[in-house]
Amino acid sequence: MRHWRSIAVASGLIATAYVLGVWSQAQHWRPATYLARAGDAVWRLAGGSPPAAQDEAFGRPPVACPAAGEHTMVALVFGQSQAANVVREHFVGGGQVFNYFRGRCYAATDPLLGTGGDGGNIWTLIGTELVRQKQFDAVVLVTIAIGGTDIAQWAPGGNLHAHLMRAVDAVGPAFSYTHVFIQQGEADLIEHTGAEDYFRRFAEVIAALRRSGVEAPIFVAIETGYCDGKWTPPKPDNPIAEAQRRVIAAHDGVYFGPDMDAALTSPSDRYDGCHMSGTGARKLSRLWTAAIAAPVPGRPRDR
Repeated sequence: MRHWRSIAVASGLIATAYVLGVWSQAQHWRPATYLARAGDAVWRLAGGSPPAAQDEAFGRPPVACPAAGEHTMVALVFGQSQAANVVREHFVGGGQVFNYFRGRCYAATDPLLGTGGDGGNIWTLIGTELVRQKQFDAVVLVTIAIGGTDIAQWAPGGNLHAHLMRAVDAVGPAFSYTHVFIQQGEADLIEHTGAEDYFRRFAEVIAALRRSGVEAPIFVAIETGYCDGKWTPPKPDNPIAEAQRRVIAAHDGVYFGPDMDAALTSPSDRYDGCHMSGTGARKLSRLWTAAIAAPVPGRPRDR
């Protein structure tokens, strides 16, 4: 009896700790994002794997993949919720925009397969715009972003690193990646991650990609603010944004994505003070397609 009582007491303490842990994070959330963020917080506190959102094809029929080649973009997209299915509107990709998932191609239709959330995704728009502008004949998207994640989770030793490495291997031998897009940073600003620690972890992510044979250009969004539940604009020189710029400047083949902190400042851009409305998604899509069309490498900052 004492044994079972001890187990019950221990279980109660663990449950209480989880509730308090989630509640401590929830102070920064807006009501519109409680459910999604609570789910993220629970598995993060548990140290486990991400939830299996959009982790099956849901009856969607596979389609023939486009031919690999210089006119086909094959893009790995990861980070946190801004690269996941969180846009208020849903989008349907153009006829040559594909979502690659578990060895098959599907028409790119929101919510995209392989990433978190059940809303719309900016990458469906971006792929469509890239084809419309004739930057590419076809776009193949591999989307694995998970909301609420910090950079340490994606780095070697983090609980999402294997998730990232599986995605690296997933496209072979049919394809090889032509582009990598990283959208992450809000969680680390909220968590007060130090600039040096953030820089080191991000550099480890890039090094792991290169060791795994990914030679494609890597684009990094400047993305840190607004998601603290108070719609707080980030300071331009905050430690995470500065570390992101340093990462871009320190690595060959790494380029600037959009500065989301500076460009998406209107209340109409973010439906909950954090995630993209349809208006914000279309604006961000234009910014990404411009960054891809004319890649801007990092430059050492003036001292």
